[in-house]
Amino acid sequence: MTVAKPNVKIYGSSYGKYGGNSLASYTPPEPNTPGLNDADMKDVGEWKPFEKSVKDFILGRLGAPVIDVELTPFQLESSIEEAITTLEYHAPNMMTQYAVFETSAGINLYELPAEIMNGLNDVWNSRNFFDLGASPGSLEYDFAIMFFTNTGLFNNYNVSEYLLMQQYLKQISKVLGQGFNWQVVNGRFLQIWPTPSDNEGVILEFRALDAATLHPAYKNWVQRFALGIAKGILGRTRSKYAVLPGPSGGSKLDGEILLGESKEEREKLMTELTEAIEGPSLFITG
Repeated sequence: MTVAKPNVKIYGSSYGKYGGNSLASYTPPEPNTPGLNDADMKDVGEWKPFEKSVKDFILGRLGAPVIDVELTPFQLESSIEEAITTLEYHAPNMMTQYAVFETSAGINLYELPAEIMNGLNDVWNSRNFFDLGASPGSLEYDFAIMFFTNTGLFNNYNVSEYLLMQQYLKQISKVLGQGFNWQVVNGRFLQIWPTPSDNEGVILEFRALDAATLHPAYKNWVQRFALGIAKGILGRTRSKYAVLPGPSGGSKLDGEILLGESKEEREKLMTELTEAIEGPSLFITG
């Protein structure tokens, strides 16, 4: 089976840069960023610019370098990743990116960059709005024309009827295998069908954090939420030993205080995210 590395359409991508006209030449905004999160926590000593800013924020707020902060790079990285994942869940639009590539005639399997595949949400073919996808004289063609001309078999033909018709035709197309469909193969390849008969545009929607375009309010929220998580980790460590041996009775640790602050701050930040940053629901039912 032929596998193609697709070319980028002229309207490109909302994320990353391209060194050529191929999607394979894709470079994410920050080096070594495999999608939204680096789930395997590799090379945590080599901090990406945004992660380094969050790490420095956490350590600074906990008193470093004046006070020793007993957090490993892995613990700091996991705190940042959890904050980013929580933000992505509640504010997905801030993590949504798009890319568009061009298919090749007769090929329906395409190798896409890991940065896109790891966070792939949805795929569409960018058919022209007035390309009805049906032959003149067919029922689908007549229904679509009827919406724009309102001169057909039905009286008072309106938008709701047109949308219901479109949903029905879409379902029929899927049943008959004529509609556009896609699936991910082996985590690396995108398979689409029916097989393109010409060069067509395909739109990819995926999740990825672009710190260069992320709103400052969300950046600061990630910093504060990651700090709250880090306080919980540090608090559990310090609470194992209430007092360290030393002169004049030793030093009392603040493990329990940190645990309390962690819980309180995370609860406040979740409320802030859902009510202030994310915004309340437009419709309230009682």
